[in-house]
Amino acid sequence: MKHYIRVALLLAAVSAAAQTTPKNEELTSLSVDDLLNVEVTSVARRGQKLSETTAATFVLTQEDIRRTGATSIPELLRMVPGFNVAQINANIWAVSARGFNGRAADKILILIDGRSAHSQVFFGVDWNTIDFFLEDVERIEVTRGPGGTLWGANAMNGVINIVTKHAVDTQGILAVASHGTSDGPSGALRYGGRFGATGYYRAFFKTFDRPTTKDALHQSFNDAWSMSRGGFRAEWATRFGAMNFETDTYSGSASETTTLPNADFPLGGAREVRASRSGHDMMFRWKATQSRSSETTLQASYDFNRTESQIVDERRYDIDLDFQHHLLAGTRHDITWGLEGRRAGITSGSDSIIHLGRKHDADTLVTGFIQDEITIAPKLRITAGTKIVHDPLSGTQWQPTIRGLWLPLPNQAVWAAVTRAVRLPSQLQRFSESTIGAATLPDGETIHVVLLGNRELKPETQTSFEIGYRIHPARAVAVDVTAYVNSINGIIAEEQQAQPRPGDDGQLIIPLKFENDPHGHTAGMEAFVTIRPRPGWDLSAGYALWLYRMSDDDDDFGNLVSPKHQFQLRSFLTLTSRLELDSTIYFAGAMPERHVKRYVRTDMRLGWQASPHLELSVIGRNLTDNHHIEIDGIIEQPTLAPVMRSVAATATWRF
Repeated sequence: MKHYIRVALLLAAVSAAAQTTPKNEELTSLSVDDLLNVEVTSVARRGQKLSETTAATFVLTQEDIRRTGATSIPELLRMVPGFNVAQINANIWAVSARGFNGRAADKILILIDGRSAHSQVFFGVDWNTIDFFLEDVERIEVTRGPGGTLWGANAMNGVINIVTKHAVDTQGILAVASHGTSDGPSGALRYGGRFGATGYYRAFFKTFDRPTTKDALHQSFNDAWSMSRGGFRAEWATRFGAMNFETDTYSGSASETTTLPNADFPLGGAREVRASRSGHDMMFRWKATQSRSSETTLQASYDFNRTESQIVDERRYDIDLDFQHHLLAGTRHDITWGLEGRRAGITSGSDSIIHLGRKHDADTLVTGFIQDEITIAPKLRITAGTKIVHDPLSGTQWQPTIRGLWLPLPNQAVWAAVTRAVRLPSQLQRFSESTIGAATLPDGETIHVVLLGNRELKPETQTSFEIGYRIHPARAVAVDVTAYVNSINGIIAEEQQAQPRPGDDGQLIIPLKFENDPHGHTAGMEAFVTIRPRPGWDLSAGYALWLYRMSDDDDDFGNLVSPKHQFQLRSFLTLTSRLELDSTIYFAGAMPERHVKRYVRTDMRLGWQASPHLELSVIGRNLTDNHHIEIDGIIEQPTLAPVMRSVAATATWRF
């Protein structure tokens, strides 16, 4: 009920604000030419054209975000070829690039305006805390493949950089209210203004309350999710350079059903566990141009997260200081270099199921990088660089790369890259002391399965070979194809150490310990085609193939795989100046290792611009199937819930 009240208050605020002078925001689609010229920063840590990047790069624009009708970042990432997105329940997703998917997928790095956002416990992403006022997102840059040379360890298979709009572009009032059979009620309000001669700011508040999933038989999966979030951004210009300050705070809860044992349920009886989540972050960035060939950026950030439940009880913080310098040296060298220091701390409770042997922990990570783009000829460029990462437990790690770009014709680009990437062991893999299972013997004695960390773990390493081709054969057609082969060593996996033995407390245990055992190869290809058959109609299709061969054929390794085949088809059709019909189709191949059948998901949106200020839309999800399962496996099984057919309605006001 409290969330309905919050939504009502937001709508009341909008009604009062409607007395101000209207401001109409134009919402026009990017042409195919415009899309190729979109400026991205993730590949080189500086602006460059999407068509001239030396990596498998995909950009989700604000128009893509609006017209899909998606309400979360994972749902948006379904459109990226080579990304595997699987919904575990209403608030938990498994997201990975180029395989190795699972709830604890840990080989991609997520950035928010260049600030890293990952879990210090398992180096994955808590997707139910990565939430935004989506209308404030300018674009989402997705790089498939290793990005560690610029962004550090744990960017082994991809980098997601969420870039929010400048405050100057979010002036006035915007409000959104929606309700859906699966999404529940939600509301959001944003106001943007200015201060002084050069200053602009915005502030927002949003809230939602997703109900628990219920199947056709009305079985409840106890996966409700509610969250409230507020944020502020300000930017201004001084004679010393451009300044930017951002801060967010959130609080909410997320539920799941688990069979993991604890003191109250020693034999793993299924029950609902509700986790309270809260946090806040802030970031300050200073950017100054010294000359036409020199630009400096200094960024400082602080991030705090608190999770409290029977499964996990932790407080973690990150303090980060990042310096970067971009230098044009003559006509041939475009150099970017920088230094970063990160202080990461975590406090883990001993009464939760998943806990660490080190109750209080803080480590300092020091990194430095340099990358030089060398113009060999007008149509040939070579990029070489490396990142040096020093971790107190893993020592010093190198992540070099060499990349080449050839522009044989104005409408074509060929690129290739060889990169070494590193993933550091997580806190869980190093220091876990967690009882994750239990069984009763015929004589009545209980055996506990204990997941043990390994302080001697070495980082995972990967050598990646990539080649890509882009062509723009006609004004309304663009094609992007990438192929890759990866050699991976020291993959961290759980292994049973011995037969059941007495633990320190005398109870019989089966120890599972993290080890650097499996190694092998992955390979694949990704293709994306964009077509504009006529003005007002954009079609795009993506396909991804993923293959793997590992040294360890144990069935448990199946918890880290993804579909062999994936396909996406998207249509954005503007019927009239005020009416839009948009649809997306996702296909995921079967995963026999995870007992998941292939499935097709179809989402549609009908949007109507009722007035210059009001937009109404109806969104249907999973329309071609009343339910399906997207993931399975030992880790995910306790929280598994079907993806149900659902409908939602949204109203957006702009003033």
